[in-house]
Amino acid sequence: MVAMRTWILGALTAALVAACGGPQPAPYVEPDVDGVCKIDPAVAAGRAAKPETPAHCFDPAAFGAVQDACNDTREPGACYDAATCLNVALSTMEPTDPMREATLDSAIAGFRVACDASVAEACVIFASMAEEEVLANREHPRRDELLATMCDGYEQGCRLGEEFDGCARCRTAGCSGLPGVTPAPIRETVGPAPAP
Repeated sequence: MVAMRTWILGALTAALVAACGGPQPAPYVEPDVDGVCKIDPAVAAGRAAKPETPAHCFDPAAFGAVQDACNDTREPGACYDAATCLNVALSTMEPTDPMREATLDSAIAGFRVACDASVAEACVIFASMAEEEVLANREHPRRDELLATMCDGYEQGCRLGEEFDGCARCRTAGCSGLPGVTPAPIRETVGPAPAP
């Protein structure tokens, strides 16, 4: 019985030594399905709160004050408020309004200042503005620029800890940066079926 046990242990040891000495498969590596669309704990730790005071969009003097503060000192709260007002104005403009493009650019610039100051909500707002602009006009002359703006905003918002509006929208909009992924809005405008 002792001989049999010794033989089994010897056989197992020989088998293990033979197995360990041969080529080993590479360790399993979890595939990266998120690319750059991930929260960065170090960045998210510095996330700033969005301004608590509502923008005074319908008071010309108050709007002028926050717009001046944004333009003159690049104060993130003032830029967030001014951009919020410009975004409200943008929502009422016709696509052919000659002031639309300048208003869009100013709003995105204001939200970028707040985003660069770690206000995650500002990042995802300017990203969604760029995305909506492309969705409204698939042949937009600045399509590539707007798509880059969209991906930049979603990625920054995601890194700052905005899980849904940042990370999830970064992935669904095709902004992961992974091979074979093209940044492009994925939502299609669905209208009534054409008449036969």
